[in-house]
Amino acid sequence: MAVRSAPAEQAGGIRSWSQAAWSRWQREAISRPALALMVLWAVAEATVWPVIPDLLLAPLALGARRKFARPLLACVAGSAFGGAWLYLLAWLHPDDLRAFVAHLPLVTDGQVARADRWLDQGGTLALLRQPVSGVPFKVWAVEGVTRGIPPLQAVPLLIAVRTLRMAVIAGVAALAGARGADRLRAWFLPCAVVYVALGAAGLGLVLR
Repeated sequence: MAVRSAPAEQAGGIRSWSQAAWSRWQREAISRPALALMVLWAVAEATVWPVIPDLLLAPLALGARRKFARPLLACVAGSAFGGAWLYLLAWLHPDDLRAFVAHLPLVTDGQVARADRWLDQGGTLALLRQPVSGVPFKVWAVEGVTRGIPPLQAVPLLIAVRTLRMAVIAGVAALAGARGADRLRAWFLPCAVVYVALGAAGLGLVLR
């Protein structure tokens, strides 16, 4: 009788657990609780939470694959609602909101200075930089208000460019989920651990 080695047994166990986890993740990625969490995360990021919703959107789209539009729309809806609400609130109470945003986690004087410089140089069109600028939406919103950019100009533009970024990330993740389904099925758990670890490490570096 052949005897399996310990490493082979461990690899088999990991693959078995990964297959079960991958099957469950595919179901959970488009479940109501997952989509509700996506909406809440996106609303929070546009207002007070410092971590971009793309970090949740990517794994949800990965599991959803052809149905990636569901988590994408949840993310866009939450981001649009939170962003519009914050901008309108800043328009009505600019000084209070500017002071409030300045004390939020991961908002720095350097971010404010960069947004100020770009807005001075480009005006309303400078808002197109937001999704790839590294400067939170919240900062762009309050600084845009101080420049007198009205909500009807700023909000649709910000929503459009943020939606584009989210759509690219969701589309790439969904494609990876479809093309790499066999490998993900076998190694989903190790990949998930690495993803969470890298995300936590990146957040830790930013928080320093």
